[in-house]
Amino acid sequence: MKKRIQAALLSLALGSSMALPCAALEVDDARNLLRDYYISELPAAAEQADNLDDLFAALNDPYTLYYTAEEYAEF
Repeated sequence: MKKRIQAALLSLALGSSMALPCAALEVDDARNLLRDYYISELPAAAEQADNLDDLFAALNDPYTLYYTAEEYAEF
């Protein structure tokens, strides 16, 4: 349950970052949000990821997702 709550908070944090006009979430911004809000320490592969797909794949966590602005609007 705690993991789901933290994943929801992270989704909201990432979503709010995307709500800014003309601003896309950069890999470094996503990594900083994960460092601040993720349930545990980031794996080395996440620290070294150079794109969002690799960053979130490195977490191997089905509850931590990245939504594009369009996907977030549908959510």
